Amino acid sequence: MSDYRYLKNESYYNDLYDLHTIETCLEYYWGLKNGFENHRKDDNFKKFTKKQFDDDVHKVASYTVNAIKMDRFRHKKETIEKWMGADQQRQDRLDNTVEPKGILCPQCDTPMKSTIKELVNHLNEPLKVLFFFECPSCKKRRGVYDDGSSFVSKPPLCPKCKHEAKLTYKKTGKVLSWTTTCASCGYKEVEKDDSDKWEAERKKKEERDKLLLEKYRDEFCYSEKDGQQAIWDYDQLTALVDKWKEKDKHKEEYDAVANIKRLTIVELEKLLNETITSKGYIRLVLAQPEFGKQLIVGFTVQDGDPARKGYDSEHVFKKAVKQALEGTNWRLMSEGVIYRLGYLQGRLKAYETEEDLFGLVGKNIKK
Repeated sequence: MSDYRYLKNESYYNDLYDLHTIETCLEYYWGLKNGFENHRKDDNFKKFTKKQFDDDVHKVASYTVNAIKMDRFRHKKETIEKWMGADQQRQDRLDNTVEPKGILCPQCDTPMKSTIKELVNHLNEPLKVLFFFECPSCKKRRGVYDDGSSFVSKPPLCPKCKHEAKLTYKKTGKVLSWTTTCASCGYKEVEKDDSDKWEAERKKKEERDKLLLEKYRDEFCYSEKDGQQAIWDYDQLTALVDKWKEKDKHKEEYDAVANIKRLTIVELEKLLNETITSKGYIRLVLAQPEFGKQLIVGFTVQDGDPARKGYDSEHVFKKAVKQALEGTNWRLMSEGVIYRLGYLQGRLKAYETEEDLFGLVGKNIKK
């Protein structure tokens, strides 16, 4: 029924992709090189010797080509899979579509026989399969789509006046001549299809493509190993540059993070004791730390001033501790401090990661 193959071997798609890569790289390389050469006599370039000029132009062009090489490799696998997937879909549609049954000759009502089928693939329309039938009795032919609808040949329109035109063809040897004539405006056009010429051009392009692949594939197309390494190197460098830009943009915050005192629990306990003792608080006790995304430490402390109770005790304690913890990686947690009968209870949270510390100093700077 149909020997046409949409789906090719994977090597076909690999060659096609690499050929596009080579053509793109050569186009950019020589475009840049020739562009600079056209300005060789400009004042900006007069100080360079020919060798210096050529070397620098080569560096600029090569830098651009290397970027193209990497980008092409990055999308190679995905693109080839997309191509093969689309061709597999076309092939399956053509191979697996069953011809419509009961097709009769419109002239003698004889059951017709299917001779060939082809895939109809119009833009923005679902794939359809067109079956061509022939009547064994009168040789009448007709086309029927896989959904049973008939193929209707639309007459050509005149490109000049848009009225219906007449299309005729004549074969002379291996040359087909297609003549379009319009009775309305007199328009006439002759197109020739020379199969020998077409075949010669096809072979010429095939040889040219083969030569490009043999000559430039190693230069412009990464192997899997080298391509993955190049992408990794590039992505690491890009991330590093982005980090530098980020640090430069938020220099104030990063400087503040660098100046934060990262206290251990022992250092924290010492700082708190020094702070609260002068305020009349005694017997600070730290609980066992809670190990989670952030380190949290509960505490209890006694107020040694019997005249200070409730809110006053909480307020004095919180103010002293908050001031002491400024510039460190520790903060009182948002639930605050609770006072009961001379005892105060609360929790402290440590900021350890750069992200947490950045958020901490960011809040402080906004204040």
